[in-house]
Amino acid sequence: MSRVAILVVAGGVLLALVMGSGPVNSPRANSPESAPRARAIAAIKQPKAPTDPKPTKKVNCRRAKCVALTFDDGPVSQTTEVLRALRQSGARATFFVLGNEAVHNAQLLRRMVRGGNAVGNHSWDHAMFTRLSSAAIRREVQRTQRVITAATGTTNNPVRVPYGENDARIRGAVTRSVHAPTVLWSVDPLDWKYRNSATVWRNVMRAVRPGAIVLLHDIHPTTRAAVPRIIRSLQARGYVLVTVPELFNGHLKAGRTYFRR
Repeated sequence: MSRVAILVVAGGVLLALVMGSGPVNSPRANSPESAPRARAIAAIKQPKAPTDPKPTKKVNCRRAKCVALTFDDGPVSQTTEVLRALRQSGARATFFVLGNEAVHNAQLLRRMVRGGNAVGNHSWDHAMFTRLSSAAIRREVQRTQRVITAATGTTNNPVRVPYGENDARIRGAVTRSVHAPTVLWSVDPLDWKYRNSATVWRNVMRAVRPGAIVLLHDIHPTTRAAVPRIIRSLQARGYVLVTVPELFNGHLKAGRTYFRR
């Protein structure tokens, strides 16, 4: 066989192989078996959404100079500003959320937990518990706990009663509803009253002590604006910013009320 004939035969074989593989719109390409594979490839190519890394460093607050920043009445969409400041500084905090806000912001609750923060229960709609029956108090707390658990998987989250109302009847109703501790505060910069970032920062720094629990509200723009400076100033003084459970090394007891370490 001549060289020309060999080349012709080889070319024919190659063309047959190519044609045999089937065009893009062949029945095999459009078959049901190809759909899962296509979805899998698309999923691999799809970039993952950014997440907040969960801090792995554990802190012993019996020895370290710890402070717990806490944020009430959210979450709101702008709570991301607080989460960003915490993540960038390696700090953690506790968010006492309202059920009627949390139910619309499940992604934010999950982001809090991913970032190593804690989520607490601040009732459904910030009602005054002294004006509610014990049964109504239980409903407020249980309804919010269901939202928190659905979003984060956590249970028996610490409770902060609206307005700090904390008599024996209220404590009993809270304990029976979710079997959780009540957490109040030792530092109140009155950020709900003084809508000035410098004032909020100054009030925190004047009152803070090791083991303090600081009350803040992430719903106020002036508070959110003060948070990066508060974090920097506390860390410059040697404070470690932790969650409320970390402040007590995980030893919070249901039925008890905590103001500070």
